[in-house]
Amino acid sequence: MTAATTPESPIAGTLGRVPTRVRAKGRATIQSGGGRPAEGRVEGIWWRASGAGSPLVLVQGLGYPAAMFHRLVPLLEPYFRVILFDQRGIGNSAKAGRLASLTIGSMAADVAAVIREVVGQAADVMGVSLGGIVAQELALAYPDLVRSAGYRK
Repeated sequence: MTAATTPESPIAGTLGRVPTRVRAKGRATIQSGGGRPAEGRVEGIWWRASGAGSPLVLVQGLGYPAAMFHRLVPLLEPYFRVILFDQRGIGNSAKAGRLASLTIGSMAADVAAVIREVVGQAADVMGVSLGGIVAQELALAYPDLVRSAGYRK
């Protein structure tokens, strides 16, 4: 598999140089793009949305910024409106304050705030590592905001 990179990628301004197309043997090239990229803040949480299609929120693991998904986002953008965010205390988001304030419940509440702000309705949610636990808590605590949830440990 080969990847080309360019600073013109929809998420390049925030995440650095990212793949905009990937060619696998015997498969067509997948182009990133779709809906216009947007970014903002809600309750101190930085978010970015790009791509076209139904909303998909990516929840990363402990200590990782949204940039951990930089290789995955261009592959998802043709099919989903991909919503990334930095967890509280990480990257572009507000400081967490006391460590004790960072609970699975508070992290799920931050994701819920992002979904309400960016999507305004239920979204698909995919979490990795700690993000998978947060996605499960989100589905339990805010079922009206989660259409489906997937996770990987």
